[in-house]
Amino acid sequence: MAPLSIPVLLYGEPGSGRSTVASLLHALGPTSGGRLVAIDASSFAPERGVPLGSTLYLTDVERLSRRAQAWWLAGLRSPQAAGVGRPLRWLASTGDAPSIRAKTPDFDAELERLLLRFAIRVPPLRERAADLPVLVADLCARIGRSVGREGVRFSTRAVELLARGHWPGNLRELEDVIGRAIVFSPRPVIDRALVLDVIAERGESVGAMRADHAVRERERLVEQLRASGGNVTRTADALGKSRSAVYRLIEAHGIPLAWHRPRAGSAARGGRASARGAGRRRGPSAGASR
Repeated sequence: MAPLSIPVLLYGEPGSGRSTVASLLHALGPTSGGRLVAIDASSFAPERGVPLGSTLYLTDVERLSRRAQAWWLAGLRSPQAAGVGRPLRWLASTGDAPSIRAKTPDFDAELERLLLRFAIRVPPLRERAADLPVLVADLCARIGRSVGREGVRFSTRAVELLARGHWPGNLRELEDVIGRAIVFSPRPVIDRALVLDVIAERGESVGAMRADHAVRERERLVEQLRASGGNVTRTADALGKSRSAVYRLIEAHGIPLAWHRPRAGSAARGGRASARGAGRRRGPSAGASR
């Protein structure tokens, strides 16, 4: 998709690296000579303009105002209609489920359709354990250059330790740990002991981050279950997960499905009660006729 002038929607968990993928798409795309303009959707205002020949990357696209949605829709249909003289590269991101209207029901259906034609899921780090050594090396080189410690690296045992991490904060959390280890290491080769010290130092904040992630995950799951009337299949579609994954989350968070569903037996019990009542009412008249 990188060399093509097509709009791309990136979706994934917070910190999973959507901005990094957007940067790569820009660098390898037809507007690489221009700027990568990243804008939060909630603050996007069409009248401010966008540099021509650039890549426009809109984060949290579900937060677009109705007026901004109309501008985007016009731009995707015809650049001239949106007042764009030279081509723009259109990129957008959303959360860990691709369905925008599941999060924002009044989002323009046609705009969502155009964005979903070419969507890329950016997986969380827990699904990319095999990539961790490469990611660690890349982050180490990049951060080392930025802080004036070019050439610093992690020992084999330190990389193995990082690769076994859970990383609920995804790439953002890993980058923070690597950055702190680089800054505090007195030697060019960062050993396992220092990595353990950095992780322990962050233990309290990591624990808080995990707790916050669990709360947000549960709230979203409950919201989708309520919206679907407790239908796990529809909930899985809205969250972009498999039914088995949703069942595991329901069990992990201790959510009873029963209180999301209408009481199927109540109507039947009511019907039986009505029938019994009708029978009692018919009893005297039947006896009278005899």
